Amino acid sequence: MNKFCKILIINSSLVSLLLIIAYISIIKLRIEYKYKNSDELNNMLDEFLTKQHVNSLYQ
Repeated sequence: MNKFCKILIINSSLVSLLLIIAYISIIKLRIEYKYKNSDELNNMLDEFLTKQHVNSLYQ
C-alpha cells in the first residue's frame, strides 16, 4: 500500500507538472499571436496614414 501511494504521488506530481508546462506554453502562444496581430495592424495603419498623407499633399 505504501508503494502504491508513492507511485500515485509521483504520477500526480508529473501530471501537474505537465499541466503547468502546457498552460505556460498556451499563454506564450497567445502572447506571440497577440503581438503578431498588433504588428500587422500597425503596418496596415502606417500604410493607410502614409497614403492619406500623400493624397493630402497632392490635393
